[in-house]
Amino acid sequence: QSFIAESNDLLRWENIRLAMSYGEVGSFDHGGVVLGAYLYESYDISAPRVLKRVDGKFFSLYGAYAKKGTYEPDPGFQGLASSEDGLVWKREIDESILSIFSPGVVGKWEKDSIYQPWLLEH
Repeated sequence: QSFIAESNDLLRWENIRLAMSYGEVGSFDHGGVVLGAYLYESYDISAPRVLKRVDGKFFSLYGAYAKKGTYEPDPGFQGLASSEDGLVWKREIDESILSIFSPGVVGKWEKDSIYQPWLLEH
């Protein structure tokens, strides 16, 4: 599960709440959901990280795991999530969008797991 909280000093946190929950039993994201590959207005190193809105929504990739009970078990999957407010997130589609089981060629370097991709607008 992924949570969100607020802080003015990065030391004291409040208003902790759920941002996105586990998927349904049997789904690719039933074991874990880790938001973090957001679509930003700019990726410049000196730019602030401001979420970019497309068609009225924010988007993020999220790391997903089918099994519970371990920390980031391989192979892992990537799902696509959206949010209208940047606080509460939901699955944009019910299937993973990136995994080692996806159609196409999987290189040696990615044959065991896909980890920490970036979401970019093309």
